[in-house]
Amino acid sequence: MRMKGVTFVAIYLADIKDCKKKGTSLRTYTLYVPEGMHWSGGAHMRVALYEGLSPELAQKIKKADKETRCALLAGIKEADFDPAFTRTFSISTRECDNAIVFSTRIAAEPSLFKKTLGEYQVGDGIFILTSATHLHVPPKGPIVALTMGVGLSSLHAFIRDLLEAGGDGPILSLNVAEPLEELTELEVHDERVRYMYKNNRYSFEQAVKKLMEDRVLVEQGRFIVIGGHRFMKEWIAFLADNGVAQDRIFLDRPDEQRAIYIK
Repeated sequence: MRMKGVTFVAIYLADIKDCKKKGTSLRTYTLYVPEGMHWSGGAHMRVALYEGLSPELAQKIKKADKETRCALLAGIKEADFDPAFTRTFSISTRECDNAIVFSTRIAAEPSLFKKTLGEYQVGDGIFILTSATHLHVPPKGPIVALTMGVGLSSLHAFIRDLLEAGGDGPILSLNVAEPLEELTELEVHDERVRYMYKNNRYSFEQAVKKLMEDRVLVEQGRFIVIGGHRFMKEWIAFLADNGVAQDRIFLDRPDEQRAIYIK
């Protein structure tokens, strides 16, 4: 199933509907869906804050009526934002959920972006610059997804799309993470789907090694790897070293970046 990314003609502005603080650092934001925005399950989005624009333009947009705001948004582009106030997040929901949800950790000494985002309140607006997903996974047959932390959050929506496209499973989601509420509340409850959580890298490695003992899975399964750069490099190499063919490894990266991870 091919889920191509979407690049918007105009930048969207989405108001914050809700912000939940979980634990000491995790925050989950719910945004209203801007009119005309579309995305697929498993998508990520590039967002920006008002502080990334010139003060004059930011104030114009904030004070504008709906018609004027739309005209202003149509006239700006991603390059108009200071990169320090932009960031990419995974979308936890699907379009049919009528909400855009993403989670992030804001540490005690956060980056400039996260410090500023942490000061935003319900009713404030966040710019959505682009949205895309690069996963291309045929729905039929066994699938194993290897993820780390909040990288799992977008996978729930992607799994739902796979099943609705005729996926017959089984689908195993294996994660380096504690089974915290923010990761489990959107789990797909279906007999074809199973989740496993490992709270450290060693137990995760042992679980992956156990999977590699199933030669049918190695030869016929599809393996999705989602996480940070180092995580992806390590586990894609591990899969390849254990006999998983390159065309059975899938990642949420543009085709031209596959060579960075798959040799």
